[in-house]
Amino acid sequence: MDIDGTVDGNVKADQATIRTNGKVRGDITANVVHIYGEVHGVIRASSVFLYSSCRIEGIVVHQSLCVEDGAFIDGKLKRMQDRVSTDPVDMLKTADEDSEGSEMLPFRNKIRLISA
Repeated sequence: MDIDGTVDGNVKADQATIRTNGKVRGDITANVVHIYGEVHGVIRASSVFLYSSCRIEGIVVHQSLCVEDGAFIDGKLKRMQDRVSTDPVDMLKTADEDSEGSEMLPFRNKIRLISA
């Protein structure tokens, strides 16, 4: 799925690309996600690529994550050891368990920064 406009709702696909003019206000579930634009919601994918022009507000649940220098992220990054669950209740439950009794630290997961 290739999004170059505004989507108010959830997106579910094998691969999703949110272009520079793309905006999603909802959850994205896919195997691979490339984000150049804006996402306000939960991103659930095995591989997530966040490019320098992206703006993320929400939770990113991933197995592998690549973040370019300049990407804006306001939220939580959650690495899943096993296959990413497509059930939003399971995902949020797991993310909440990690944050109980501890401060939320941004970028506490291993990420790779790429600069152009």
